[in-house]
Amino acid sequence: MSSGFPLSAYLQHLGFTRNPFPVTPDEHGIFFSARLAEQFTELLHFIEQRKGFMLVTGDVGVGKTTLSRALLTRLAEQGACTALVFNTFLQGADLLRAINRDFGVTAAGDSLEAQLQALNTWLLQQHEKGRNCVLILDDAQGLDVPSLELVRQLSNLEASQAKLLQIVMVAQPEIRLTLDRHDMRQLASRIALRLELTPLTLNELDVYLHHRLQWAGCPEVLTVDRSALRRLHRYSMGYIRRVHILLDRCLYGLVATGTTRISARLVDTAAKELSLVPAPKRRAYRSLVMGSVLVMGGVAGAVGLAAVAGYPLDLLSTPSTPIVEVPPQQAGIDLQAEPQKAVPQ
Repeated sequence: MSSGFPLSAYLQHLGFTRNPFPVTPDEHGIFFSARLAEQFTELLHFIEQRKGFMLVTGDVGVGKTTLSRALLTRLAEQGACTALVFNTFLQGADLLRAINRDFGVTAAGDSLEAQLQALNTWLLQQHEKGRNCVLILDDAQGLDVPSLELVRQLSNLEASQAKLLQIVMVAQPEIRLTLDRHDMRQLASRIALRLELTPLTLNELDVYLHHRLQWAGCPEVLTVDRSALRRLHRYSMGYIRRVHILLDRCLYGLVATGTTRISARLVDTAAKELSLVPAPKRRAYRSLVMGSVLVMGGVAGAVGLAAVAGYPLDLLSTPSTPIVEVPPQQAGIDLQAEPQKAVPQ
């Protein structure tokens, strides 16, 4: 599916038809590892069974927003009514108004009571039509205690022993500290399902790269060294956002060096441009919150890679040229194999 923006010259030069490693969430090319496929299927099951309240947690950059959007797409295909609220700096009545607005609910007044009554009436109407209504609250760790209490009240809306509204809170792990509070025990006790998204393992990262490159129309000659894969995993710690930022910089480097092989040296150069250091070996990876510094300096990083290679910078805007094939034994990823399938229907 097209993003609506023209493909960058360096990606066209490499033969891609889509951006394989965008820095923004991309549900269209989502990769379902065995773990994520199981979690996604379980989440759908709890929603379909109208269990009421679900919590998905994961650190920054692990793919929570991508999963939320993929969930919205799947639910829409199943005929559910959905609302996604990701501006969780909204609190109290403002939060409820945002929920109603996304559902398309119009209230008679602007007060919290009027908004709540309008939502309850609308949910009852949808229930009578046999439609499931799902609210996804992204970045829910930003909700204050009164707003979480409001969410609890919404989870109480029911008819004929069926929950009128299914609520999926997607949040960073620190929300657990709030939910563990004594005054939050009523809300915590209503959570029917808790899922935690984790970074990719080394083997999952291998399959993930295969999936993303194939999805983006990658030419079969583009390869990733096994040593480069290990370096990438150490720098990224398996966090998808970091993987994308690093590999996007590496693609610039391929154009700059005139090669089609991502090597460990190229990964090191890209990581240096991003001021990243590899995680210690044989030690548990610790999550790091990524600052805007990783997103900034994209052009500067490309210029740096090109300068290191001594390659003409004007190539980054030239039309596509034939890419020299790299011997298969240099490949870290078998691009001839079948890509991993997504969630079973």
